[in-house]
Amino acid sequence: MADPLSVAGSAVGIVSLGLTAAQGLIQYYQAYRGQSEDVVHTTTKLELLLDLLENLQILLSSRKSHAKDGDLLDKVNSYVEDSYEPIQELEEQLNKLRKTSDRDVIASLHGFGRWLLLQNGNLNRVQHDVAVLLKLMEAPSVSSEIRSWINAPDASINFNEAAKKKHIGTGSRFVEGPQFQDWLVKPASFLWIVGFAGCGKSVLMTTIIEHTQRHRQLKQGIAIAFFFFTFNDETKQNCSAMLRSIILQLSSQLDQKDDPLSRLWRRSPSHSAADQGLLECLHQLVLSFKDDVYILIDTLDESPSVMYRDEVLDALAEMRDWGEPRLHLIVSSRDYSDVRSSLLSTSSGETMIKMRNESIDKDINIFVSQHIRTHQRFRKWKDHYDQIEAALVDGAQGVFRWVECQFAALARCPTSEYNLKRTLQSLPKSIDETYARMLRDLDPRYREDAQRALNFLCCAKRPLLVEELMQAIAVELGDSPKYNSERQLKSSEDLQQICAGLIDIDIRFLDQSDHGMNRMDFTFPNTIGNRYEVVRIAHFSVQEFLKSDRIQKSKDLQDLVSFHVSMQDANDQIAGTCLTFLLEPSILEPRSSTSSPPAYISFEDYATHYWVDHFKECTPSSSTRAEALRLFCGKGDVFEKWISRRGFGESWPAPLYYASYFGLTSILDALVDVGLSKESAATHNACTRAEPFFLNKVTSYGETALQAASLHGHLAIVQRLIEGGADIRQESGDFGTALLAAAIQGHLEIVQLLITKGADINQQSGSYGTALQAASVRGNLQIVELLIRKGANIHQEYDRFHGTALRAASAFGHLEIQSGSYGTALQAASVRGNLEIVELLIKKGANVDLEGDNHATALQAQSALQAASASGHIEIVKLLLKEGANTNQESSYYGTALQAASVFGHIEIIKLLLKEGANINQEGGYLANQGYPGTAVEFASMTGYVEAVQLLIEKGARVNEEIVRFLIMKGAYVD
Repeated sequence: MADPLSVAGSAVGIVSLGLTAAQGLIQYYQAYRGQSEDVVHTTTKLELLLDLLENLQILLSSRKSHAKDGDLLDKVNSYVEDSYEPIQELEEQLNKLRKTSDRDVIASLHGFGRWLLLQNGNLNRVQHDVAVLLKLMEAPSVSSEIRSWINAPDASINFNEAAKKKHIGTGSRFVEGPQFQDWLVKPASFLWIVGFAGCGKSVLMTTIIEHTQRHRQLKQGIAIAFFFFTFNDETKQNCSAMLRSIILQLSSQLDQKDDPLSRLWRRSPSHSAADQGLLECLHQLVLSFKDDVYILIDTLDESPSVMYRDEVLDALAEMRDWGEPRLHLIVSSRDYSDVRSSLLSTSSGETMIKMRNESIDKDINIFVSQHIRTHQRFRKWKDHYDQIEAALVDGAQGVFRWVECQFAALARCPTSEYNLKRTLQSLPKSIDETYARMLRDLDPRYREDAQRALNFLCCAKRPLLVEELMQAIAVELGDSPKYNSERQLKSSEDLQQICAGLIDIDIRFLDQSDHGMNRMDFTFPNTIGNRYEVVRIAHFSVQEFLKSDRIQKSKDLQDLVSFHVSMQDANDQIAGTCLTFLLEPSILEPRSSTSSPPAYISFEDYATHYWVDHFKECTPSSSTRAEALRLFCGKGDVFEKWISRRGFGESWPAPLYYASYFGLTSILDALVDVGLSKESAATHNACTRAEPFFLNKVTSYGETALQAASLHGHLAIVQRLIEGGADIRQESGDFGTALLAAAIQGHLEIVQLLITKGADINQQSGSYGTALQAASVRGNLQIVELLIRKGANIHQEYDRFHGTALRAASAFGHLEIQSGSYGTALQAASVRGNLEIVELLIKKGANVDLEGDNHATALQAQSALQAASASGHIEIVKLLLKEGANTNQESSYYGTALQAASVFGHIEIIKLLLKEGANINQEGGYLANQGYPGTAVEFASMTGYVEAVQLLIEKGARVNEEIVRFLIMKGAYVD
């Protein structure tokens, strides 16, 4: 492997060469912009490349040359060296221009423009490779295991899409203005940017992000994270997605051995984190940075109000309530009442900036001017540019999107002054009128395909590949549904033709080093290398228009009623399309990883994973329901193949179990009530009311149908299964019983129903013990209260596994939940940080000093105070101390609470315990059991927490030779 320092030096040199060449060429363009109209377009890619190279240069220059960086820097060198040739050619072009006299510069610039067009593919590759490098350089500190666990959506995709629409000077007045400049430096600052649909909020946000990034270059301790809510991607619509994305971005900028994200992961590596846990992690991340932290949130209004927006607003309110001086928050959205009420509830109107002023109009003017002057299709109007600019800027009324939509009409306009004048005078007055005109202009021969494509794009559960949508609209529905390959379109150009102006095609690249890129679960057929095409609705306002009732209510739009997107009808149509496709012969045939995929494989992936979601979000029509029953109960093994393709791997899949798992009430009714034919019954395990064995059958996952329905919150199915004879107390698998499964996931109504129907409230089973312990672990206060009212034993311990449930998961002694109990409910609540539940349990008489058997697990063997101290929950520690918890009580694993806090370096808890009388030199725990002193300072040094070691020494901890050696090795001052 090459020396990291020399590798980085080589890369920096090439990047520096690229920067010099790009900057010089752009300077030439700027100097002669008034005399040459087409150079703007040919140098746009240079500006993008310049931004990327600047960021890469900063990262390369500041990167520490540790040996562990060798592999990363080898990749950097490989990418940059591949880009050397086109970068060198840029420098040669610059040198030619420098040798050219002023009178010949324009001709030379035209020549450079032609050369740049020829080099377009090379520059595309350079831009893509540099973008990949930025990802490699910016996020090396988060392990692939944690990145996979946090499963954060990629906000850079949205940033890049919005940045494509940006022109020179976009948003410059805003970022140079006093409100934004104050936001950059004022402690705990907040801004809300308000704008209506299509006014360019996302484009402005890219300028804000880039400007904040430049501010970061001046102060290296600054951290930046951003997120774009996205109307057409469900993975970017909720609070969890926002928090996960921000946390991963900030963690990637933090150079810490034991960062908050790593601690969150270690607490629950096999479960996704709840929103509150993510918020706490984010708060700790903010505190971990020495300087300012900037969080930028775009298009908050694209988080659906009914499903997710309340949680997002609550999270933003909590972030502001922290009152952290170093945290700076900026949000953009439309002026919706719920958003206004939340964001301005604790702020003055000065925090709100409306995007309807002279600076926006100027941005639109620049946008129009540059667009018509840099696109070949407008060259025919070069003598009328000023006239076109004036008409578009005047008609825009602050809406970028309206302007974009008019370009197509102007490009189609026949070349004559008369026709141009007519076109400009008849421009639509509003965005709704614009979309209505687009729909009327669609070719009537392809109207049905356009309707189905728009339905799909408005309701899809994730971004769709071009191939997927083309295959979907080739499915014929009706009395004899089928996939008709003859109807399938052949290219993205075909899609754009039948939905002209209403959809966009995005070119994306699959990073082969990160197969989880974009969190999309499809394969990539018909791609060019790592390039693939994604189709989407052109703008949020298009989807809003199609979904609104304005089409149905307006007398002027009655001819367009068929384009109205009803969520009921659209979901029914999509579910039917998916099911018909899956039932097509050979679609679900097994395929090897090495075999070439058939031409139709793309939509099979979407249909496999999402037909259930669409089916549940509508009242299925009789034809769609019939297709679903064909999948579950039909002849052959199509059901088994579908379940296998979903990744369940069940060796004997039972339709009744999966109907319960997915919450398919109408399918379950058919299976339980109607029964199956003799042939189907023999094939599919005779899942009828008359055979309760199948109701209670345990799958290879250790679950019954009742447990699956209880775990996933399907109340109606739980009722149906109990009525059909399901055993309510049956034990199996990690979740034990149906009651525990419901308690774990917080399904209050199901818990109530199961108790009413005879579930044993204190039954011990599975990995969590009792329902009360399970609810305490997961922080479900309402369920804890219900269980206590119904007689749950708050002192009950669960010691079935005697030490196998929890274990030290690493050399630092962190706890990992494997398969066992949490001791008492109070211990469970304490380790998980559920303050309200701890308060309730104490109020109900829980013993704060109760600990488990010394031969049990680490958690069982400690008291609630020790559990809270080890887990870092200072508010619970304060409460337990207030209630009289013994600070010096010992357990066999960590010893005292002080030792437990020291193991994990919880400084504030260490200070608090010492203040409350903890014995700083008390020995105990597993170190003492192995013959070592086992004091708090020994524990802290063993796990590498320098600050904790220093604090304990300052407070009087005994020091030995090993401690001194540890401090010297860490570079600490030793007196």
